[in-house]
Amino acid sequence: MTIKTSRILFIVLLIITASLLPLAASAEVLHYYQIDLHYSFGNVTPAAVTVQPSPSPLSTPAGQYLAEVVSSDNQILNVTFFDIPTTVFFDTIDKETGEINGGGQVELNETNVTLYVPYVEDAVEINIYNWSLARMATIDVSEYSELDKDRIGDTAAGEERSSPPLEKCVGKPGQKCGGEPGESTRPSITTYGLALIGLILLVLIIVIIRIALKNKKE
Repeated sequence: MTIKTSRILFIVLLIITASLLPLAASAEVLHYYQIDLHYSFGNVTPAAVTVQPSPSPLSTPAGQYLAEVVSSDNQILNVTFFDIPTTVFFDTIDKETGEINGGGQVELNETNVTLYVPYVEDAVEINIYNWSLARMATIDVSEYSELDKDRIGDTAAGEERSSPPLEKCVGKPGQKCGGEPGESTRPSITTYGLALIGLILLVLIIVIIRIALKNKKE
């Protein structure tokens, strides 16, 4: 193999490696607390909480409410701002012309929202506050702090409890809360990423070997 060919292959390898770094970084599975909240006449009540893995970041639109993740020694581990939309805008349409001739808005007294908060293995509770920093609810998540983060995605859904304050389970991709299998069985982005990296490296090795053998014969 000539020096020129070696340099070209080295540059190609650097380019491929640099292009695969973002893919490798994004292949890490993230974990979130998925909290179902019920809003009713100014009050916020948690209905269910799960820990869910996700190949991509999850978020809830920011707003005037906040979720505070707290550790056992009362340290704030994370703060997530979120909104509970209660205003619905609508248009009125002229029946004869089919054109919009007005509109208005409706304020909802009750609604539901799903909140996503980054999972922290040392957390014991999540506090929900409104815009005036009045505590609306406290969610006990100490059960999840005892689990190894790497095992969360492989742990079966939790069993029902006789009188739980919230419905809780630890989910995995393609599985619903409660242990029912979901419809999705697609491989995760980690599987695709590793397969792609392996394929590219294999092709590169084959090319290098063929070039080396060709130069040897010459």
